[in-house]
Amino acid sequence: MLSPVDRLLEERENQGARIRIGLAGAGVMARTVATHLLTPVPGLRLAAVANRTVEHAHAVFAPGGRTAITVGTRKR
Repeated sequence: MLSPVDRLLEERENQGARIRIGLAGAGVMARTVATHLLTPVPGLRLAAVANRTVEHAHAVFAPGGRTAITVGTRKR
């Protein structure tokens, strides 16, 4: 039995109106959340990861079989 939240997320998925999620950081906690979101969860999508080390941000997407791209970075 689906919860009310699951039903609403399923509706968003069917409408193509997914909630896009961005993570700040690429540590252990972020990778755990990302792995769950890359399953995928109906109605939710991991859209971006911001991290000081670009390679670590890219690595967050690897378990889901997705290839990350860099859209901007600040050079020091």
